[in-house]
Formats: sequence, C-alpha cells, structure tokens
Amino acid sequence: MVYTGPGGPAIEWVRASRPAMPKVPIVMLTPVYTTQAAQALAGAGDGLYAMAEFDPWSSGSMQIMGWRRLLIARQIEPSSLSQGGYLAAQALVHTLQGMRGPITRASVAQALANMAPWRSGMMEQPFRVGADGRHQLNRSALPMKLEAGKWRIAHAQWIRN
Repeated sequence: MVYTGPGGPAIEWVRASRPAMPKVPIVMLTPVYTTQAAQALAGAGDGLYAMAEFDPWSSGSMQIMGWRRLLIARQIEPSSLSQGGYLAAQALVHTLQGMRGPITRASVAQALANMAPWRSGMMEQPFRVGADGRHQLNRSALPMKLEAGKWRIAHAQWIRN
C-alpha cells in the first residue's frame, strides 16, 4: 500500500491501519523519512518503507559529510527537507559564483535558466533549472526500510521516475 499524505498524519495513519493489515507492506513518501517517525513507528513491525530523495541522511557516506557537519554545528535534526534546502543553496551559490557583471533579479534568473545541469554526490540525477518552468527535478529515490526503530537502505539501486 502507498500512503501519499504528509509526514505527521502518516504516523497516526500507520498506527490506526496496521492492526487491520499487519503484513501489508506500506510505502510512504519522503516526509516520513525522519528520526521522529522512525521512533514513533518502531513498534509497528516490518514492512514500513519511506523514500529518500537524496543520499540517505542516516548513512555515513562521504557525499553527505559537508551537510552533516553543518547540521551538527547548528544543532539541526537531519532530514530530507534539510538536504533539499542545502542542495538548493549549493546550486544557487555555484550559479552565482559563475556570473559576471551585476547581480540582479533578471541576471540571476537568466543565469539559472542557462546553467548546465548541476551534479552533487547527494543525489542520483543532475539538477537543472529550465526555461518556462520546465526544471529537471529530482526524480530518483532510494527505498528505506524501518528496522528496529532505524531507517536502513532497503535496496541499493535508485528508483527513477
């Protein structure tokens, strides 16, 4: 079963629905991939999955070390949401550093529209801002499985849309 609602209600939904379907695998979206959800759903049993849009924040991979150091320094709870913000800032800074001339709203918009696809080790596909709102968004995810109150990588291959 796939639950496509927001993170907070997902916890209550799983708690309410799990007794009626204890063996049905449940896949939830990225907002549920949090420490709080893992702790709250630890007793719900096997078969709970959430999708990680970026290199899993719960991993020890080298790709996320800069992001992790920043969160630790600022005492911020790791989440996929903070990864997305970090990556958006990195892509913007990369674009701004490559600009020549005055930095204005129009020149930044133009630079973003013309930027080459930007890669980060934290995501499987490159990011690109497209003209007319046709962006190349992150359309890859890694399934995470809840085991003993911790999110673990369920499958080592990225799933692409």
